[in-house]
Amino acid sequence: MKIVLGKIDPLHAFLQRYQAERKAFDDPEDTGNTDQDWDRIARVTWWRTLNKIIQSEPRVTTAAGALFALDHVLESDEFAERTESSDLQLLWLLVKAARDYIASMEMRNSSGAGTRLSSRGHSLTE
Repeated sequence: MKIVLGKIDPLHAFLQRYQAERKAFDDPEDTGNTDQDWDRIARVTWWRTLNKIIQSEPRVTTAAGALFALDHVLESDEFAERTESSDLQLLWLLVKAARDYIASMEMRNSSGAGTRLSSRGHSLTE
């Protein structure tokens, strides 16, 4: 994947920050924090970023940002039990089809031979 310096994708940037903050919050070291401490930490990290995403509705401006957002949806816990619900299975398949199409177009448009976008566990043929 080519990286173009100076081109910032607002949704991609916010979502990367949210995921990093959420991971740090969900996988903490044993710190002895109280529930109130964790509530305060959440409010100033991932919860604040989540609300900024919701309130600002940032646009995705790159294929990489679109793929990152779609991967986030596909990896959501909301789809963990998708095989038990036809509606969830259909939604997951529709999002995956859109994600795979964008990835295939990006791979086709990239100039470097062998260039491949990270699919974070979702292959194009899956």
